[in-house]
Amino acid sequence: MSDRDREHAVVRELIEFMRAMKRAGIHVILSSWGRDCHEYPDRIGRLAKDRDGFRQCWERTLDLLADHDVIDHVLYVDLDQEFPYFSPYQAGLNALAGTSSPSRPAGDAMEQAGQYTPGSTHLAWNPAQLNFVRGLFTEMLPHFQSRYPRLRFTYSLTSFHKEVRSLGLELFDVLELHLWIHSPRFDNRSGFNSITKDRGARSYRNYAERLAATLDTVGPMLVQEMGNKCAFAQDWGREIGAPVITTEAWGPWWHMDHPDLDWTWLREWCEQCMILAAEHEFWGVTPWNYSHPYWKNWSDAAWYRKANRRFLRS
Repeated sequence: MSDRDREHAVVRELIEFMRAMKRAGIHVILSSWGRDCHEYPDRIGRLAKDRDGFRQCWERTLDLLADHDVIDHVLYVDLDQEFPYFSPYQAGLNALAGTSSPSRPAGDAMEQAGQYTPGSTHLAWNPAQLNFVRGLFTEMLPHFQSRYPRLRFTYSLTSFHKEVRSLGLELFDVLELHLWIHSPRFDNRSGFNSITKDRGARSYRNYAERLAATLDTVGPMLVQEMGNKCAFAQDWGREIGAPVITTEAWGPWWHMDHPDLDWTWLREWCEQCMILAAEHEFWGVTPWNYSHPYWKNWSDAAWYRKANRRFLRS
């Protein structure tokens, strides 16, 4: 989360951004997080009750871009980022489990999004939940594919990969799966889930020591786990005839610029994962989850070029 808040002229700034990307020859992935903001308060609560309102929000956005001739460089549209986390429809899905929970702070949702559910023969969603998701996806994806035949549409997923795959839907124009280092082996040793994650002044020395111990002890196992995740993604993509991409991936979903936290191990880990993605024929990848200009790691342009070049040449 940003350490400050400010209001934006959303429409004007979106058009300006899309024009800048078009001039630079950069393609854009459009995505939405299901969170309220200063400019449009209570929007998410209304969308949860009105699916037609959700469709209209995306239609207004895409029509706006088309009217300003800044839509041809849209690579694809991710309708509901990391479904069902942050989705306006998460509460409805939770209610079908018999444990409807109140909306959680964003930090709690991110914590849950970063957790990995161990593989098992059973699915995390019951039949009612599976039908709910099937109904939602088969309502939204065909609607937008019909209205905008020149655009690609998908739902990105950070969890519930087995559950969504079990639906057998051949509707995703892109299979976007967020793949993390998180697993019981990693989380138990690193203590990642229990640490406080913010920009405050605190010590992360114990966490850093735990990270080093984790990599020394089970590093090869973590590589194998990630390879298994990539193989699952590849098989699923072939099954439905969709290219596989990950835009958030590889390391833990949180890592800060902090004196206690080293970036060296993370760069090395991400390089291994980029090789795995190439070996499993991913269409596109991110070198690292927090590839944003407000991290000092962004200034290491040589590393980003090296990681990207190796994938692009594969």
